[in-house]
Amino acid sequence: MAKKKNKKRKKLKIIISTIALILIIAFVATCYFYPPFYEYILSLFNRDEDGGDIRVEGDTAYVTVLDDLQVHFVDVGQGDCIIIELPDGKNVLIDAGENKYENLKEYIDTKTDVKVFDYVIATHADSDHIGNMDKVLQDYEVKYIYRPYVLYSGDKYNFSADFNKGSSEYKQSSIAYGDLLNEINNETYTLNGETKNAGWEFFDYNSDFAGKISYNGTIYDYYFDFLTPRVDNLSSLEYNDANDYSPIIKFTYCNVDILFTGDAEKDAEADFVSYYKTLASEMDLDVDILKVGHHGSETSTTQDLLDIVKPEHSVIQCGLNNKHLHPRQSTLDRLVGIGSSIYRNDLHGDILLTITANATFTFSTEVKNPSGILIGGDA
Repeated sequence: MAKKKNKKRKKLKIIISTIALILIIAFVATCYFYPPFYEYILSLFNRDEDGGDIRVEGDTAYVTVLDDLQVHFVDVGQGDCIIIELPDGKNVLIDAGENKYENLKEYIDTKTDVKVFDYVIATHADSDHIGNMDKVLQDYEVKYIYRPYVLYSGDKYNFSADFNKGSSEYKQSSIAYGDLLNEINNETYTLNGETKNAGWEFFDYNSDFAGKISYNGTIYDYYFDFLTPRVDNLSSLEYNDANDYSPIIKFTYCNVDILFTGDAEKDAEADFVSYYKTLASEMDLDVDILKVGHHGSETSTTQDLLDIVKPEHSVIQCGLNNKHLHPRQSTLDRLVGIGSSIYRNDLHGDILLTITANATFTFSTEVKNPSGILIGGDA
C-alpha cells in the first residue's frame, strides 16, 4: 500500500514540476518577446511617487560623447509634429501632421540624425496629427507605437477584434486613421539581422518609458511619464471628442520638464486637474515648457491647468492664417498672465529646443522676434 502512495506522490510531483516548468518558460518567453511586459513586472517592485503610477526603469546606454538632447517642433502647418532626439541615440516621434509630407521627410533627413524611430506616439485619431504617420512608418523603421483607445469604424480595412478596440463613446472612420492602423499592423524593424514586428499598445497612465545614459561615470536619465488618460480600464473612457483622447505626458531630462498635451481640451484637462491638483505639491508638476493643447484653441489650456503646471515657456503648433483662427487671443492672454514666453510655428517657423546635461536649454527659430507674437484670432 505504501509503495502505491509513493508512486502517486512521485507522479504528482512530476506533474507539478512539469506545470511549473511550462509556466516559467512561458513567463520568460513573454518577457523576452514582449519587453513592455518585462518592464511592467520590474516596475511592480519600483513604484513612483507620482500618484502611485508604475515607475519603469530604462536601459542604460554607455556613450563616449554626450550629445545635447534636441526637441524639434516641426512646422507642418495646421497640425502637430514633434521629433525628439535623445542622447542615447534613440528617437521619438509625437504626431506627424497631415500636409506636405515631402517637406517633413526632407526635414527628418537633413535636420536630424534619425534613421529609426524607437517610439512613435499617435496622440489621437484626427488627421492633422496622424495624417502623415502612415508614410513615416513606410519610410522609416519604427520599433514601438503608442496609440489612442479609439475604434476604427471605416470599411477600408478589416482588423482583428484584438487589434481594433475603442471606447463606445467615440469612433473614427477616416481613411487617415485606417491607413495608420494598417501600417502599425504590418510594421517591422531589423534587430541583429532579424526582422521583428513592431510592438504597440493603447496608451494609458502606465505607459511610461525611460532611459539612462552613462557618460564619464555619471548617469543622466530621461523619463516619459504618461499622466493621462487616468482610468484603470480604458473601456471606461467616455469622451465624445477625439481631442480628449490625447495623453498628457510629462517629459523630464536633467531637471528640465516639458508637458506634451496633444489636442487635450477642457474635459481631459479637467480630469487631469481633478486628479493631480491635490498631488501637485508632492509631485512637482511645475514644468519649464508647455506644448500648448489643440493649437492654442480657446477650449484648451485652461487657467486651472496653468495654475498647476506654471510653464515658463509655451510652444504653439499651428498654421499661418489657419481657418480655425488658432491661437485664440484668450489663450494667449492666459499664457501671458502667468508670465510664459510664447513660441509659435505660424510665426517662428520650425522651432528647435536644445537641452544640455547641465540643465540649461535654448530655443532656436527660423524667424527671429516676429511681430504679432501676442496677437491671436477671435471668433
